Amino acid sequence: MGLFSTWANAKTKDIGNGLTIDIPKKYKYFEINFKKFMSTFPAIKNMLNEDQSAKDILEDLGIGLKAKLVVIADNQKPIAKLKQLFSSGGLEKIMKKDIEPLTDKYIVKFCETNDCEKLSKLPQEEQDAIVAKIIEPAWIDLAKNKWKINRYAMFFIGDKTLSDELIEELETEYESYQEDSEEEKMETIKELIEEWKEEWNEENENPDITTKAVLDSMDVKKFKVGHNYNNDPYAYGSFIWNVPDFADDGKAEFIVTTINKKIFAALITCYRNCSNTNKIFTAILEPTNLLKGISNDIIQQLKDLDKMYKSGILTKEEFEKAKKKVLN
Repeated sequence: MGLFSTWANAKTKDIGNGLTIDIPKKYKYFEINFKKFMSTFPAIKNMLNEDQSAKDILEDLGIGLKAKLVVIADNQKPIAKLKQLFSSGGLEKIMKKDIEPLTDKYIVKFCETNDCEKLSKLPQEEQDAIVAKIIEPAWIDLAKNKWKINRYAMFFIGDKTLSDELIEELETEYESYQEDSEEEKMETIKELIEEWKEEWNEENENPDITTKAVLDSMDVKKFKVGHNYNNDPYAYGSFIWNVPDFADDGKAEFIVTTINKKIFAALITCYRNCSNTNKIFTAILEPTNLLKGISNDIIQQLKDLDKMYKSGILTKEEFEKAKKKVLN
């Protein structure tokens, strides 16, 4: 009954636009709106003021000052780091306390076996490229070991309606996809991703090892488009990646749709022990009904089995056997 106990004490949270999610036991919560985001990073606000095309894109997507990003994580550390990042002087504090000491450690270790005095005489551009390579593992170290980033879910909730032009474009894309079989849709997506990988490699002659390894190993496992129970268009899918050198074996699942003509996107990402990612994602979004008939509806199946067991329809042996079949 482990999965049931995990959700027995789940907290229901209103995240806006008439949506609620279930937050699993021990998960922590963070939210920020676009107004606060821009006040923390004024360079973004300045860029938008100077770039009308970027402002037009946000307008088409229905992203205003009250648009919201919500993050929940399976432990407190990443959430505490997000809160620090968006506090006064937060980025500077993170740089000084977390990033600079760790990157210095990797550079010192490199210099123990390499002639860094000789390297210091190279042109600055070459020095920067060498340093970037040296500290690549530091970012993985920082994320996994210091900030304890493992499993987290992000939700983006638009605050304005999408433009009529974008809605029409989405419907047109949906109609074209519906002409293909599920296998053809998957093949199309995989081809697009391969094209994107090729373009990325062409544009990045000296990419960092980690990013390149993640992209090279990325594989789409599921992809669906359609209309949900509320007749809103959606795109849903999952993908995996594997980077043995960095002990990075991840999985992600997402859905992008509209609620009352306002954009909604949800993504869950996991780096370790990811076999139950779909179950957790389904359970988190259960109150929204957005995965109804789209994902595997595992949580509902388990609840139905539990009800049948408690009512005496199933024996304990039958219940355990059926539950094992659903979970596997």
